[in-house]
Amino acid sequence: MTTEVMTLRAALGEKKLLDKQIARLVNSDFVTSITNNTGVINGLSIMEWDSNVKATLQSLNGKIKRREAIANAIMDANVKNKVSLPKFVSLLSVKKGEMEEISMASAIARKNYYQFILLELLENLDDKVASANKKYKELSKECEKTVINRLNVEFAGVQNVSTKTKEEREKAIREQIEPKYIDPCQLASKITAAREVIENYLATIDATLGTATEMTTVEISY
Repeated sequence: MTTEVMTLRAALGEKKLLDKQIARLVNSDFVTSITNNTGVINGLSIMEWDSNVKATLQSLNGKIKRREAIANAIMDANVKNKVSLPKFVSLLSVKKGEMEEISMASAIARKNYYQFILLELLENLDDKVASANKKYKELSKECEKTVINRLNVEFAGVQNVSTKTKEEREKAIREQIEPKYIDPCQLASKITAAREVIENYLATIDATLGTATEMTTVEISY
């Protein structure tokens, strides 16, 4: 049995490297077809190619075995070791000064949820606000055209109409057709604030986990 100790950061780095190496080795040619006249395969004699394939398969198996041992050690460390993070309350606030201890695994899960779910939620809300703004501008332009057309029609051929009369009529028309922008939750301003809260919190998680991975050691056995 092989047993060694390394930092969690080193384990994470090696696991990533092994994943790349395994993916590359899996694409190797482990089988082929030849004729009786074939003397060379990929620049190697048949005997050399045969030995090379066996060595490649053995290397692949060894890397998979080590990768699984490292992955298990990482998972075990993430579950057993804890980190201290500011207590998250909502999209708009993090309790300043109030900390909570959670497992590294929970911190990673929280990071993924905030990064890939909550930030995506904010992007969707932002798109809705942008769409509503665009619609409001379009309706406002239509309103201006309608006001001008109706005034021209109503006062066409009418002489000596006072400015006050026109203004009062314009006001009445606008009250009937002027669009209104409705944002009960003030999303436009809150989205920016919420995004900043989450991004800052994610930076805190990254920094905390980064320190923890350097200080935490894992034992690899296989």
